[in-house]
Amino acid sequence: SSSSKSTGSSLIHYHADFDSFDREGRYRLRLGDGRQSEPFSIGRNVYTRLVPLMLQYFETQSCGEYTPAAHGPCHLDDGIALGGPRDGQKIDATGGWHDAGDYLKFVETTSYVTALMLTSFLRYSEAFPHRKKGGQLPELLAHAKVGLDWLHKMHPTPDEFYYQVGDASDHELWRLPEDDNPNKNSKWKPRPVLFGVGANLAGRTAASFALSALLYKPYDRAFAAKCLKSAETVYALGLKNKGVLTTKPADFYPETSWADDMEWAAVRLFEATGKQDYLTQAIEFSLLAGASGREASVYNSHALAHFALYPHVAKKDKARLLEYLKEDAEAVRRYSSNPYTLGTPYIWGTAEAAAGAAMVCRGYGLLTKNEEYLTLAKRQRDFVLGCNPFGICCLIGSGTRYALNPHHQIANLKAIELTGAIIGGPANYALYKGNAIELDSLEYGVPMQTLPTDPQELRALSVYQDSVGDYIANEPANDYTAKFLLVAAYDIATTYAAKLDS
Repeated sequence: SSSSKSTGSSLIHYHADFDSFDREGRYRLRLGDGRQSEPFSIGRNVYTRLVPLMLQYFETQSCGEYTPAAHGPCHLDDGIALGGPRDGQKIDATGGWHDAGDYLKFVETTSYVTALMLTSFLRYSEAFPHRKKGGQLPELLAHAKVGLDWLHKMHPTPDEFYYQVGDASDHELWRLPEDDNPNKNSKWKPRPVLFGVGANLAGRTAASFALSALLYKPYDRAFAAKCLKSAETVYALGLKNKGVLTTKPADFYPETSWADDMEWAAVRLFEATGKQDYLTQAIEFSLLAGASGREASVYNSHALAHFALYPHVAKKDKARLLEYLKEDAEAVRRYSSNPYTLGTPYIWGTAEAAAGAAMVCRGYGLLTKNEEYLTLAKRQRDFVLGCNPFGICCLIGSGTRYALNPHHQIANLKAIELTGAIIGGPANYALYKGNAIELDSLEYGVPMQTLPTDPQELRALSVYQDSVGDYIANEPANDYTAKFLLVAAYDIATTYAAKLDS
C-alpha cells in the first residue's frame, strides 16, 4: 500500500509500506519512466546487521592503551586535576571514549551512552552477540565496561567527582590521537581533568553504576559490587548538589535539567538494593521532573526515567507518569505532519532527535499498547535509515548511500570509513548561516542553484552535505549512536520474538 503527501510545491511524496511482503530478498522500485531506486533488502534480519556496525564505531572511539584497528594507543598521560583536593596533581583519567569527531572526554555523554547501552542489554539482550571474541562478558557489556571503567576513574573517592578531560583547545588542531604526546608535539602537556559535580551528571552516572550492579553480577560479582558502591556514593553527591553542571565551554552540551537524572538513578538503585527510600526519592524526583515536552536526548532523561519507574509505583503514580510520557509523545506527533513523518524540527543533530522521538513514542506506545505511537516510532527510525528528503542513511556503513566524508579526524586522516557512526543528518539552513558554514558540496538534496531566495523559505529549508568540514550535519557523536542502538535493539528483539512464535 502507499500514501502520498504534497509539500505545497509540485513534488508529491509517497510512502510505500512493505510489511506485507513475505519473500526475503533484494528489491528495487521501478517508476513508469524506467528510473529505478537503489536496491533495498526485505527480510526478518535486516536490523540484526546494524548492531555490529555501531559497536565497531565505539571501538574506533576508544581512548587509552587499548588499540583499535583505526588508531594507536593515545592520551596515556591524562591528566592533571583542575580544582578539587588534587588540584595541580597527576590523576589517572585514561581510557573511555573520545567524544564525537574530536578527542575531549565528557562525563556528560559517557554516563548517558553507558546507561543507554546497559538499558539496551537489560531490555533486549537477545539483540546482541553473547560473547565478545576471547572474553567472558557478553559483547555489549564488554563495550559498556569501557565507559564504566572510565567513570570509576572520574569518581575515585566518595567525595570526588571529575567531569571532563581536556578543554576547548582540543579543537584547534586536526591530528591523530596518538600524536598527542611530547614526542610528536613539543608543546603537548597532559590534559586538565576538571573537578566539579551537578545532580545531572551524578544522577546519570549513578544510574549507569546501578544498572551495572545488576547486569554484571552473573559474570563478575566483584565488579558488580564495586559498581553498586560507586552508584550509592555518587548518588549521595547528587543529593548534595541539586543543580546542573554543564561542560566547559557550556555550549558544547548545554543541559538544563537534573531531576530527571536523579529519578533515573533512584529507581535503578531501588532495583539494585530493594531499599524503599530510593523508590520514595524516585517518585519525588519524578514530580520535580515532569514531562520534557520533546524527544529524549542527552539533555533530558525524562522518558527513560519515567519508563523505568512505571512498573514500581501505584496506580495513581502510573497514571501521572503516563501523562508525562503522553505529553512527550504528543509533541512528536504534532511535528510529524510532513511528508516524511519526522516528529522533530530540523536541528543540529536531526538524526539523533529522530532517534529520541522514536524512544518516547515507543515507550508510551508499549505501555498503552497504542499502535499509532508505535508506528510513529518506526517512522522516526526510518528517517534515520534513509527515508528522508535526501535519501541519505545517517548510519555509516548501512544501506547504499551514507556519509563518506564525516567530520571526524581519525576517519579523515586515515582515509577510512567510519563504520557504525550516526551522523547529525539533515539540518536547518539557518544553522549554516548562523555558524558561517559554506554549503559547498551538496551531493544529495537540493542543488545549490535551486536554493530559494525568499528569507522565509530559507528559514524553513533543510539541507545536507557530505562534507568533512560540516560539523552540523556530518559529525558523528557517541550519544547519537547509543540512542539508535537502543532503537535498533527493540526491532531486533521484536523480530526474534516473532520467530519464536512462528
